[in-house]
Amino acid sequence: MSFLHSKSSLNQETGCIQHISPASANWQYVGFEVYELPPGAILSQATEDQEVCVVIVTGKADIKTQHEEWTGLGQRESVFEKQAPYSVYVPPKDQFQVTAVTQLEVAISKAPAEGLYPARLISPDDTQYEVRGEGTNQRYVCNILFGNMAAEKLLVCEVITPNGHWSSYPPHKHDQDAAPKETQLEETYYHRINLLRALHFNVCTQMTEAWMKPLLLRIKVW
Repeated sequence: MSFLHSKSSLNQETGCIQHISPASANWQYVGFEVYELPPGAILSQATEDQEVCVVIVTGKADIKTQHEEWTGLGQRESVFEKQAPYSVYVPPKDQFQVTAVTQLEVAISKAPAEGLYPARLISPDDTQYEVRGEGTNQRYVCNILFGNMAAEKLLVCEVITPNGHWSSYPPHKHDQDAAPKETQLEETYYHRINLLRALHFNVCTQMTEAWMKPLLLRIKVW
C-alpha cells in the first residue's frame, strides 16, 4: 500500500516538497502540504471549504488572511531547538498569503469545515506541552491545535521522541468511532530525524534510536 508512505519531492516552481490529498492517501478528509521557500517567496491559497492550520516549521514569515495580518512570525532555525512553533488558523471561505522573510519551511494542514471559528494566531504561548507515556514509551508533545484552541476537525501537534524511545505505545488504531475505546481519525506524520545523534546506528534502528520530531496531523471524524 504505497499510499501510506509519501516521499518528499521538490516542485521547483512552487517550492512544495510534500503533498497529501484525500485521493492520494486513499481516505476522505485530510490534506497536508509542506513548502520550502526562499526569502521573498510568496505562497497564496484560498481555503474554499477547508479549515487550515499553517505551521511555521523553521524560519520567519509574514502571514495574512482576508481580515488579519501578522508579521515576523517564527523564531526557530531547527525543529530540535525545543521551541514551540508559530501557527495560524484560517477558516473556510477565506484565503491566506505566506511571505518568506528568511529561508522558510511551512506546513499546511487541511480538513473540511463549516466556518465556526475566525482566523487567529497560535503563538508559542498558546501551545501546551505535555509528557505522555513512561519509561522508553515517554515522549514530549507540543499541542498546537489539540484541545488548547478550538477547531472544527483538525488536531495538530509536534512530538519529540528521545533516543531509544517509542512514540506510539501501546499498539492501537483509529479505524472506528467507538469512544472511549477507539476514536476514528485520519492521521499524517511528517518526520524529522536528528542525524547528529544517529550516525552510529544503522538504517533499521534510526527511527527508534535517534531524536525524532514528527509534526502530527489528526482529524476528528464524525
